[in-house]
Amino acid sequence: MSVVGFDIGNENCVIVAAKNRGIDVLLNDKSNRKTPVVVSFGEKQKFLGSAGVASATIKPKSNISQVKRLIGSEYKNPLVQDDLKLLPFETSEASDGGVLILVQYLNEKHTYRPMQILGTSFAKLKQMAEKNLENHVSSFVTGIPSYFTDLQTRAYLDAAHIAGIHKWICKLRIVLTKLGRRKKFKCSDFAQIFL
Repeated sequence: MSVVGFDIGNENCVIVAAKNRGIDVLLNDKSNRKTPVVVSFGEKQKFLGSAGVASATIKPKSNISQVKRLIGSEYKNPLVQDDLKLLPFETSEASDGGVLILVQYLNEKHTYRPMQILGTSFAKLKQMAEKNLENHVSSFVTGIPSYFTDLQTRAYLDAAHIAGIHKWICKLRIVLTKLGRRKKFKCSDFAQIFL
């Protein structure tokens, strides 16, 4: 059984795995340690990661990145509106007030939620980890930003479920569990966690 960690940012992701000799950073299909968090919609297929970046110049409006900024966010939020002005793809408001991403795919207009796009990226990262390790990966660890709201955290975990990832441990939970096993707490313990 292998445990894999995803460190996902707005632009790139790093995949690490616990192996016999310690923690290793896994390489992607281009032999790089960083994998772009990009989904690009072509005429008949999706391009993910490095392939998505390569096809970005062909159809920039179908090149979806920076979804971590949008996941679980309200469309009318002024901060979200500021972010949307910088992104090349089209968006609209969902019926529940969330963000919808509009893309041309298979000669039709499709709408996706940010968590669906992130779920597609998670699936690709899981596939890359399993290929690299030559083994099924059953457990994953990631860091969900501490500033995420409950709605954003749930959307992030829903993205993992879309990718077929059901065993998921959040980094902060690991730290708090480890800290909770101690009988006495010091103020410095909490300072180290929140710095």
